[in-house]
Amino acid sequence: MKVALAIPTYNAGNEFRTVLTLINQQRNLVDAIKIIDSTSVDNTVAIAKEFNCDIEVIDQSEFSHGGTRRKIAIEYSKKGYDYLIFMTQDVYLQNRALSKLIDYIVSDSQLGVVYGRQEVDLSTGNLFEYYARSFNYSSHSYTRTKADIREQGIKTIFSSDAFAIYNLSILKQIDFFEDTTEVSEDMLIAHKIINAGYSVGYCSEAKVYHTHNYNVLDEYKRYKEIGKFYKKNSGILDNYGKTSSNGIKLVLGEIKFLIAKGKILLIPKSVIRNSAKFIGHKVGYYKTGK
Repeated sequence: MKVALAIPTYNAGNEFRTVLTLINQQRNLVDAIKIIDSTSVDNTVAIAKEFNCDIEVIDQSEFSHGGTRRKIAIEYSKKGYDYLIFMTQDVYLQNRALSKLIDYIVSDSQLGVVYGRQEVDLSTGNLFEYYARSFNYSSHSYTRTKADIREQGIKTIFSSDAFAIYNLSILKQIDFFEDTTEVSEDMLIAHKIINAGYSVGYCSEAKVYHTHNYNVLDEYKRYKEIGKFYKKNSGILDNYGKTSSNGIKLVLGEIKFLIAKGKILLIPKSVIRNSAKFIGHKVGYYKTGK
């Protein structure tokens, strides 16, 4: 069994050394580490060289979330690899994260992808992101199939390639990632996996820290892009249902969470942040191209 690990990078900064150090502690579990860098102007490539990674530098104009991952997946499929782990440059592995993720996907040949549990480091993150992570990443592992669509809806194809492992033989069958996908490429490939009769897995024991600490404008821009994605791929909503019910649950849950934490004064900020997400999503969906 051959496993590769790939990280797209751009100006990852000095923190990237910690990311690679944590990977290096579990290096015996992967046969290759690929860094595909979009012409960083900082020391990202120099840090990658310290860890003897396979480095490919591309022009920024060549990068897309779907297209770049498609290129890497095809490369390692042709090299005869069985599995490919994708991470982002700001994900920090916790103890045994790689082994837990690999063991989960190897246990079931029908799994096209397994993604790990993302947690927020509150020393650098905020309570809003902390709650969102706990809402989206359960303490219990599970596997989703077509049979779950009726009950789970859009959550059937929830997945995150910030930390995920893919079965390359299944990806080859469904023609890998979509070349032109700019955001939510992980959800789209999960849809293709489910639609082909395979399954999507979540391993709660494969834990990583992944903290963005977005501000209100960041949230607006992010959800505007997600809205554009849903407009472009409207068949996803037709197959799995709308996302609004999950959004309402998250908003109400966040308010209850803040009250329980004694952070009532943060509720107005919560309302503003979630309103920015809602408006961004609607603008992206209904005014695509503007």
